[in-house]
Amino acid sequence: MNKLKVLSILVLLTLSCNNSGENKYIEEKHKNNSIEFDSMFRKEATTQGDIFETKDTFRGSFSDFAISIPGIVVYDEETKKHNDSITILVELGYDFDNVEINLENLNPNIKSIRLFENYQNTLTFNDEGPHYTLYDWKTYVSDWKQVKSKSKFTYMTDTITEEQGSSFPSFNKNELIKFLKSDEDYKRCLEIINDTIRKNWQDSYWIGVAVRRVKFIIEYSNGNRSTKYLIVNYPMGC
Repeated sequence: MNKLKVLSILVLLTLSCNNSGENKYIEEKHKNNSIEFDSMFRKEATTQGDIFETKDTFRGSFSDFAISIPGIVVYDEETKKHNDSITILVELGYDFDNVEINLENLNPNIKSIRLFENYQNTLTFNDEGPHYTLYDWKTYVSDWKQVKSKSKFTYMTDTITEEQGSSFPSFNKNELIKFLKSDEDYKRCLEIINDTIRKNWQDSYWIGVAVRRVKFIIEYSNGNRSTKYLIVNYPMGC
């Protein structure tokens, strides 16, 4: 379930972790891909590889290996496949904490595969049902962390704690209002601010931070060092 925590607007804590060793290598190697990710997912999906969904298991494949994720349900129409990435949208009520990812090796030259994950948080407005997510504003992106191997080619994802799921860059009320006024789509968010935050800005129930996306880097060697990506988007409402 998406983790949503009421913000204290006056004091927002931002995690600041120092990269070292493997984490620094991963961060440096892939930091320039972050902008490419978002633009890449808006392209039309290709037909390379197979993607299909069963009731409780997602399956997809690249040329060198196949992916299966039991116990998860995705919106099939939102699944996108590219040469180097698969993007899925999990159904409402599902998260990616302690999820098993199975990789079926389709290439005998592959001897080992490593997975790394990070997550992205965004600001949301709660409107007694609908949620408005500020996709185009500030976000918090965690450091890359290696996913633990349960057995050969089987991995168990990490748990995103409540504290981690509420991490977000600091900002002030005027900065937020200025952004909301720049886009007509956020008109209702301005109304929420006027109706509620004016009364109690620090303890407003209506504004929170939620995990928007979890990304996985899949690194392996098939003669050359190769990288694939699995991107898991969470449903955030309208």
